[in-house]
Amino acid sequence: MATFILIHGSMHGGWCWEEVAMQLAAAGHRVLAPDLPGRPGNPAPRADCTLTASSDLVAALVDGCDEPAILVGHSAGGVVVSAVAERVPAQVARLVYVAALLLPEGEAFAQYVAPMPMIATDDGMAVAVRDDATAAQWMYNRSDPAAAAVAASRLVPESVFAFSPPLRITPERFGRVPRTYVGCLHDLAVPIDGQRRMNAELPCEQFVELDADHSPWLSRPAELAAILDRLSRGGAIGG
Repeated sequence: MATFILIHGSMHGGWCWEEVAMQLAAAGHRVLAPDLPGRPGNPAPRADCTLTASSDLVAALVDGCDEPAILVGHSAGGVVVSAVAERVPAQVARLVYVAALLLPEGEAFAQYVAPMPMIATDDGMAVAVRDDATAAQWMYNRSDPAAAAVAASRLVPESVFAFSPPLRITPERFGRVPRTYVGCLHDLAVPIDGQRRMNAELPCEQFVELDADHSPWLSRPAELAAILDRLSRGGAIGG
């Protein structure tokens, strides 16, 4: 069986993977779903919630594994898993991008995402979605409304330093790690056209599409877990 490390996106925490993690564990896999810096489970000053800090945390988890791990990044978590693959490519079995930012070096994310309904915190060091109803519509539009409301209520402001320093990747390190992209057809945050363009610029071995919103860990957890399980066993996932 495989070791999965599941990395959440902006404003979320490891909690978002609970259903997927449960299903992967039931299939016999080892699953880690950490809180990146700045979450209730991993508090840190906003100035310290950087890409370096996040990749430090995940690289340490990878280093503690008995085998190369499968890294799964959702949304902005894609940048984190890319950074970790650049640092420790031999310890990463595969990268899986779930409606995620698969960014070429030197490119900003703005061209791939929809305009974000965000507001700045009073200290100017973080951003948050305007309100819970907006968050639910923006990220969970194909999810159960009650579950979407709970998820929206758990979001926390995201540090403006989360993408600092800029991502650096090379063909010799990041480029040697196999990667898969799970696209979401009804994503309002990172629209499917943007997901396809990222895959065209940094092609993955597989590109599979789900009938899901931006958050398939909530709207399609069984289907997402099944894809991850099949990948770990070397099976075909469609596309």
